[in-house]
Amino acid sequence: GKPQTFRRILLNAVQSEFENLTTFLTPSAAEQAALSGEDMHLFYRRKSMLLATMKFIGHLFLRKLLVLRVIEYVLQDLGLIGVIQSVDMLPPEHAIECACEILETVGPALDVTIEGKLFVARCLNRLMDLKLTVGTD
Repeated sequence: GKPQTFRRILLNAVQSEFENLTTFLTPSAAEQAALSGEDMHLFYRRKSMLLATMKFIGHLFLRKLLVLRVIEYVLQDLGLIGVIQSVDMLPPEHAIECACEILETVGPALDVTIEGKLFVARCLNRLMDLKLTVGTD
C-alpha cells in the first residue's frame, strides 16, 4: 500500500485512544460501586487520560488538523448530540465532562463562524436540557 502520512498516523492513534478509553469508562452505577480501590484508581486514571485526549483533540482542531465534523463525531459518540434514543437515557458523567473539556478548548475558535456558533449553541442547549432533566441534586 501507499505510505501513510504523519498526520494520518497521528489521527489514527488519537481515534484508537479515544475509542479504547470511552469503552472502558462506561460501567453502570452498580458495576462502579463494585470496583475495588485499585480498580477505582485505574478508572480515574483512564478518565484523566480521556480528558487529556479531549483537550488534545481540541488542539488538533485549533491547529486545523481536524475539521468540525470530527468534533461533532466525538460529541455524538459521547452521547451529547445527535440521535437521542430516550430523554431518560442520559450520557454518562465522564461523557459530559469530556464534552465540556473539548468545548472549552475549541469554543472560542468556533465562535468566529456561523457554522461554529450554531454548533456551540446546539451543544449548550443539550447541556442545559441535561441540567434540567437531572435537576440540581
